[in-house]
Amino acid sequence: MKRYESRILKRIMVLGAFCALIAFPACMPSWAHRTPTPTNTPSETPSEMITPTGTDTPTDSPTKTPTQTITCGWEVTWTPRTPPTIVPPTETPPNCPAFEAPHSVWTPAPGINVRFTPTGTQLATCTPTRPPIHTPTMSVIPVCSLLDLSCDDCVDYDWVVSCTESYCDKAIHRWTLVSDGMCTEPEGYPRWECSGGAFVGQMGENRNVGTSVKWKSPAEPGAYTIRLIANDVPGGMYSLVPNGVIAGRRDDPETEVDSVVLTVVSAELTSIRFTSDHQSMNDNNRDWDSSGNPYSQPEWVRETEVNNPISHTKGCSIEATVVVKVCPAGLTFHLAGVGPEWLSFSSQGNVSTGQDQPLTLTAAETLPDLVATLEQPITWTTTVSGTEIHLWDSGPHKIYVTYGTPSGSTVTERRIEKTSEWADTATGEEEVADGIHDNLGNADPPYEPSEKPSEGSGWTLLEGNAYGECDEQADLMRYAVLMQGVTPAYLRFVRASTNAGAGNCLDYETRVCSLHGQEWLLLDFGGAGYHGDMNQFEGCCETANHYYAVWPKEKSQDDYTMLQTLGSSGTTQHWCYFEPVINWFMPCNQPGATPPIL
Repeated sequence: MKRYESRILKRIMVLGAFCALIAFPACMPSWAHRTPTPTNTPSETPSEMITPTGTDTPTDSPTKTPTQTITCGWEVTWTPRTPPTIVPPTETPPNCPAFEAPHSVWTPAPGINVRFTPTGTQLATCTPTRPPIHTPTMSVIPVCSLLDLSCDDCVDYDWVVSCTESYCDKAIHRWTLVSDGMCTEPEGYPRWECSGGAFVGQMGENRNVGTSVKWKSPAEPGAYTIRLIANDVPGGMYSLVPNGVIAGRRDDPETEVDSVVLTVVSAELTSIRFTSDHQSMNDNNRDWDSSGNPYSQPEWVRETEVNNPISHTKGCSIEATVVVKVCPAGLTFHLAGVGPEWLSFSSQGNVSTGQDQPLTLTAAETLPDLVATLEQPITWTTTVSGTEIHLWDSGPHKIYVTYGTPSGSTVTERRIEKTSEWADTATGEEEVADGIHDNLGNADPPYEPSEKPSEGSGWTLLEGNAYGECDEQADLMRYAVLMQGVTPAYLRFVRASTNAGAGNCLDYETRVCSLHGQEWLLLDFGGAGYHGDMNQFEGCCETANHYYAVWPKEKSQDDYTMLQTLGSSGTTQHWCYFEPVINWFMPCNQPGATPPIL
């Protein structure tokens, strides 16, 4: 009786509500004429859906078919006297591939025009929201290097539709985005896969499972894909009214949730050839002779560990051809060599060929404008797509910075090295000549007569086995200043003279003596008229607008001032005749035989 009364009462209430809708159309629910704008992104803002609750729907229900697009991409329609139908769209929208049935109310299989009756709560499945792979902000990584990869824990989302209230015999259902919370990864997930290289642990073991892994790039350059595979365990328990406790669960299948493509780059520095140097230096740094072979080019070769010195004119820019190999081909790269500014290089906008590739470079600044011996390394890097890759540290490169281009004799490393040492920090010709003059005139070797048993000449005087006369020592200085690139340099013979003035002391003066016949005006370095002190000349090196005598060590402006300088040191002039018996000159003993140096 109580059940019968409830049914009657219910019919009366439904009839009254229906009549009210007919009599007062303004009271019609707003959903009857509303079609919400479709969206592709799940929203936490509820979307309304009205469905009938049974087969007793009035026959004079509205004839229009209300349609509402669910944000998950599924369309829910309702036609009078028929259960609502969830109709999949023509193309499955992203992030919402199918529906799952929490219990037996789903017919037939999920995803095929599934129908439901309003006797329970329906649970729809959407792909979980997962954050991307975290990598450094690079798309390029060098070969055989480690890269840290990580992924965040993810939130697992479900769509729930529930009957929340009733109105005119129709249940109002609300779609709600519900989170299971932080999803739990089952054992073996998240899993990382790669098309090359390997995932390694701290002990070198393979370790491709976990939220953080290390990937070792392969030795072969190219493009490699890293994939993140995730899975989760079923989660979420929903207790919904009015149908009592309903368990809403889902288990997302194993899914590739993200991937990243990395370009693995190999970059090598092959060789360096300096093209602005003097291009000629024998590899003899053992002694002072002209032996040895020219240093090979390129001056620096990584594979064979060649590292040859160069000589270069001061105050000029170093130019070089640098050979690099960047793989794969087609990459735009920047090459940089960092050392002191005068040994730093840069080249931008290069496109890799995958083969040895020569690049012509000029140093950022000129060499110091002074004579020096420099030795510095260069750190080479290449930058590809913002990623800097260290290539190699070349050198240290030894650079003999000379005043100019060496000349006058065979260029050997020993000769360049010592003359650069003697002229160190010199900026002008005279400073170079002064430095060399000081070192030759104040030290042994070279040796003077009687200090060694045999006579030598040129560079061999520095071996210390022979002596040199004044002209031979002056010629040695000429070789040395020419080796530093100071030109011109001449061997001059400054002679005794009664004719004052520059240029008047380079030739013999002669006279005819009534007693001895032909006589020559000679220099008397002893000043006492002894025949053994008679000299035909003082050998000098004329260079840098000056005259330099090495033994005795003197410097003057010209030949005449050199004669005066010798005179101020005690040297006199004497007329002499040649005596065949002693095969040398004898001083004249007649009046006027010793004219003064003017």
